[in-house]
Amino acid sequence: MKSKTYIMISVIGMLALVLGFVGLTVYVDPLFHYHAPVEGLEYPLFDERYMNDGIIRHFDYDAVITGTSMTQNFKTSTLDSLFGTNAIKVPMSGATYREINELLEDAFRYNDNIEMVVRGLDLTMLFTDKDSMSYDEYPEYLYDDNIFNDVYYVLNKDIFVTYTDYVFEFMESGGKSSTFDAYKNWHGQYEYNANALRKGYQRKELSEEQYVLTEEEEAKLRGNMEQNVIELIKAHPETEFYLFIPPYSILYWDDLQRMGTYQKTLEAHRIQVEMLLPYENVHLYSFFDDYLMICDLGYYIDSLHYNQFYSEKILQNMKDGIGLLSKENYEEYFKMLIFYDLFDYEAFFASE
Repeated sequence: MKSKTYIMISVIGMLALVLGFVGLTVYVDPLFHYHAPVEGLEYPLFDERYMNDGIIRHFDYDAVITGTSMTQNFKTSTLDSLFGTNAIKVPMSGATYREINELLEDAFRYNDNIEMVVRGLDLTMLFTDKDSMSYDEYPEYLYDDNIFNDVYYVLNKDIFVTYTDYVFEFMESGGKSSTFDAYKNWHGQYEYNANALRKGYQRKELSEEQYVLTEEEEAKLRGNMEQNVIELIKAHPETEFYLFIPPYSILYWDDLQRMGTYQKTLEAHRIQVEMLLPYENVHLYSFFDDYLMICDLGYYIDSLHYNQFYSEKILQNMKDGIGLLSKENYEEYFKMLIFYDLFDYEAFFASE
C-alpha cells in the first residue's frame, strides 16, 4: 500500500509539474502563438522566424514593414509619423520572395485591416526559384493551426528556457518590452568607416564575358515575381503596397561588373519594374540614382547593408515621392543607370 501510495503521489506530482510547465508557457506565450502580450509582462523581441508569425496573428496593426535584413533598421515610429499608420515590423534576414510572401499572406489572413505594406524587393533574390526557401528549419508547430503539434511548443524544454523563462529574467534585469524600432535593428552594433570598408573589400575575379539574361532565367524571375509579389497585390486592391529596391552600395555594382552580370541584372530589373507598374495600388521606389549616397561607404557595413540613417531616408523619400517610378519616368531612370557602367572603379579603389 505504501509503495502504491508513493507511486500515485509521484505520478500526481509529475503531472502537476508538467501542467505547471505547460500552463506557464501558455500564459506567458513568449512567441505569441495563442495571444498578444500579457499586460504587466515585458517581452523581448529578438527571433524573427519564431516570433513573426505570432506578431502578425495577435498584434494590433494596419501597416506592415517587411523584407530581408534590408528592412531591419527601419523604424515603425517613423512610418507611423509620416503616414499616420499603426505599423508592425516583421523582417526575415536572408528570406526569399516566397518566404516574405507567405508571411504577408498569413498577415492578410489574420488581419483584414491592412492598409499599407512596405516591402523590400532584393535584386539578390530576384533570380531564385519561385518556391525557393532560404531557411529549412522553420518551427512549423508555430505556423500551422494544428493544436496537436503544439506539444513541441508547450512541452519543449529549450522553448521554456530560451523564451518563457527568459521573459522573467529579462524583467528581473529591468528590461522593457522591445519596440518595433529596436526589433532586429543592428545599426548600433557597427562602426561605419568608409576607408576601412573599401580597403577590406575583396574584389571578384574579372570575368572575360558579360552575360545576358537567358530565356530560362527570365522565365524563372517572372514566375518568382508573379507568384510571390503580384498575386498578393491583385488579391488586395484595397491595400497600398510601397515596394522598394534596396539601394546597394557601389561595391555591389563593382561585383556585377567584375562578374560579368551587370547587363543581365539590369535586364532583370527592367522586367521586374515593368511587371509592377500597371498596378494602381503599387508605389514602386528605387534609389539607385542616389549616387552620392550609394558611393559613400560611410552608410554601409558591407556591399549591401545600409545603416539606419539611410533606412530613415527611404521612408521619408516614400512620403515625398522621391525615387517613385512610373510609366512616364522609368525609361529615363534606366538611362541614368549607365552611371554604373561608366563609373571609374579603379580610381575609386585607389583613392585614400
